[in-house]
Amino acid sequence: MACFALLLAGRLPAQPPPPPRLLFLGSTLELSRDGNRFAALVGADENQVRVRTDDGLATWKLDSIRTVRQQRELQFGVEELKVENTVALRCYSPKADPRTRWAEVQDMLLSAQAVQQQMQQMEESGALANQDDEIGFASSALRGTGQSAMAASASASSLLANVRSGAASAGPADLSIAEQEYEKALAEEKYDAIKLDFSVSSPVSVSDVYVVLFVEYQAADAEETQQQVVVKSLGDLGSTPRRVTIRRGGLPPGYLLKATRIHFYTGGEEMPSSLSDRRMEIDEEKAFTYLLVQRRLKFPDGTHKPAIMWRDPRPVQLAGLSAGEWDRKRRFVVDANGRLSLEAGDPQEAYAELLAEVRYYPALRNGEPVRAVLDGTLRLVLGEP
Repeated sequence: MACFALLLAGRLPAQPPPPPRLLFLGSTLELSRDGNRFAALVGADENQVRVRTDDGLATWKLDSIRTVRQQRELQFGVEELKVENTVALRCYSPKADPRTRWAEVQDMLLSAQAVQQQMQQMEESGALANQDDEIGFASSALRGTGQSAMAASASASSLLANVRSGAASAGPADLSIAEQEYEKALAEEKYDAIKLDFSVSSPVSVSDVYVVLFVEYQAADAEETQQQVVVKSLGDLGSTPRRVTIRRGGLPPGYLLKATRIHFYTGGEEMPSSLSDRRMEIDEEKAFTYLLVQRRLKFPDGTHKPAIMWRDPRPVQLAGLSAGEWDRKRRFVVDANGRLSLEAGDPQEAYAELLAEVRYYPALRNGEPVRAVLDGTLRLVLGEP
């Protein structure tokens, strides 16, 4: 191995010193559709998520997710996303918005009043020969205002009765009552949704980014705080700030908003942002030592395989790889310092820079880090979905 390292150093230009790591408090997420079997979240599209199950990668619909399990833990990254102008507000879902209902009531009452006046004029002139004609005319007119066939028929019968009795079914009094109900609904503030606005940018181009919003809330009649999780795909991010709006309903009417947390991910790995908790810079070797100590405390005995500690491949590097290069089986080596390389005999210089940006937890034997061999594809060892 030492001979190979010397050979590689002679062929490649000197590498710049590694950038400092950013230590931050992140969240590792697992999803479940039945509340029992969980899969790691690795990606998101508009209405679905990508997860890694025991059988490989799978796509699940967002509305099929029943349980979200998160583990808060210290993580490391390199490039920090810049998040600005964050505003979280309680709001109404379209269905529960009193303003929407008020506009509908106004339209309905005014339309009904107009139809009623037309019917009175036609009644007086004898244009409507019988009751069936009258109900048919009123029903057709009301359906033109957006009412369903059943609702229009019921409204038509009511209007006809009012016309015959001389009552004013859609007069100023009705508008006054509806307006009072509207003002009362506004004062109650029974919000059942949340709206979050923010701007986000990245110092380098990042692909397939998705944001996870944690909403901590309390129902109006409850003492315990609950949590709702929202996942939204952002696609590619760059240095130009992107304005993002997230709306989500389904919250109990009149809920209290306690807190929101925003986390950004790509390929299942969380990226640090200016909103991340406990952010601090630390050099790569100190970061590696810290995480290795945590792993050794977690697994003091026995043997454990290598696992990805962090990965920072740039999209331009990944884009240059063909499908054959991605998925051809190879033998990799993870040394006791978590450095990843291809086994001697493979044209390693082609991937040296790429592999250098991935750091592994080394294998443990009786709690001590040791060299280990990994058989797999480039896609697998880089942690790419």
